[in-house]
Amino acid sequence: MTLDIFTEARSAKVFHDTPVTVDQLKSLYEVAKWAPSESNSCPMRLTFVHSDAAKAKLRPFIVEPNRPKSDSAPVIAIVAYDSAFTDHLATLAPHLPSPSYFDQMPPDAREWSGFRSANLQAGMLIAAARAMGLDCGPLGGFDRAGVDQAFYADSTWRTSFLLMLGHANAEENYPRGARPDFEQACELL
Repeated sequence: MTLDIFTEARSAKVFHDTPVTVDQLKSLYEVAKWAPSESNSCPMRLTFVHSDAAKAKLRPFIVEPNRPKSDSAPVIAIVAYDSAFTDHLATLAPHLPSPSYFDQMPPDAREWSGFRSANLQAGMLIAAARAMGLDCGPLGGFDRAGVDQAFYADSTWRTSFLLMLGHANAEENYPRGARPDFEQACELL
């Protein structure tokens, strides 16, 4: 794997209308599912919004300034976590005793573990998408409770963030932003 997926890739804001196929999305998941998570709990869940009907359902929950971006994306992944991820530990983490240490946690701490691990997996999802030649644009400007109600009302899945997927229109993206240098962002103790 080349480091260009980190050093050269950018968050996409505007996309070409080149479709992202269902086969590409399946391949993306087949790679990203191997991402690390706490005790192999694998709480990340994905809803790939790609049909016109599903996009129309999602659009009202995206804040107005983000709508032109999201409208241009061939696919928007709702990156979620399963709040009942511990129900799957016997299969995913048979090395854990039952009850597991997750069962000893207060409910809010257990929920936080699922959220944190799903976001760890989602970072690897972005790296996998980039390695497959897709561009990504994470979105935080949306009504999370509204998305949960519209898409996950009868499930244990909960939204973390939205991820636009497709092929970026580089001419319409603004220049890459700066990053903190080592001395600003790191400590050596």
